Amino acid sequence: MKLNNLVDEEMIQKLYQASKAGVKVRLIIRGICSLIPNLPGLSENIQAISIVDKFLEHNRVFMFHNLGKPEIYIGSADLMTRNLDFRVEIATQF
Repeated sequence: MKLNNLVDEEMIQKLYQASKAGVKVRLIIRGICSLIPNLPGLSENIQAISIVDKFLEHNRVFMFHNLGKPEIYIGSADLMTRNLDFRVEIATQF
């Protein structure tokens, strides 16, 4: 996932659950990231990097491996409470 911010607690918990289930999660976050990667027993399958320089972009990309059949979605929302709970946001398959 490539996002500006990741602060929504429910989404962070879902990513932790995925990590504990063995799902490899890679995050590129340009701004605030409340998730803590690489914690044993919680988020050891999560990698998070921050990009802050000339490569900043506005679009959000969500890519899922999907058992060898990748699915890619693009959208406008970050994983923030204000976007997920108080707005109507869309994503579309790319």
